[in-house]
Amino acid sequence: MDPASLLAQLRDIQAPEPISWWPPAIGWWLLALMLTALTACAVISMLRYRRRNAWRRAALQEWRQIRRDYEAQPSAEQLALIVQLLRRSLASVYFDEHYLSMTGEHWHSALQSNKHTLDTETAKLLAYGLYHPEVQPLTAPKLNDIEKWIRRLKRC
Repeated sequence: MDPASLLAQLRDIQAPEPISWWPPAIGWWLLALMLTALTACAVISMLRYRRRNAWRRAALQEWRQIRRDYEAQPSAEQLALIVQLLRRSLASVYFDEHYLSMTGEHWHSALQSNKHTLDTETAKLLAYGLYHPEVQPLTAPKLNDIEKWIRRLKRC
């Protein structure tokens, strides 16, 4: 064996081909799958939340209009609209049309049965105020309490 012939048989070192970014390893596939599943769950949860609270957005929008009209000219008709809105809100939360026809003591107790209750004076005014010859006007803090009540109304 001649050293020159041995050297002639040697070849240059060949570097391996660069690693391709595609196809990714199995770990990246699993990560992508988990992120897709989490994103889908988040979107579905958000849509359910928005659908579940659509009545609240509609009630608050209607409340703003009723409040503007009530503050401009307090009247028994405006108070009746407030009471109707609160009844519809309760009926929407509890899926029970029974709240739409409540009056008197039953309506008063329904206004105070939720976790976030109206104060007694406001609840009495909303329950019995329509039946008095002179309607006692709701003050700005009481109107704010009614709005908070709508915002916080939840199924117990």
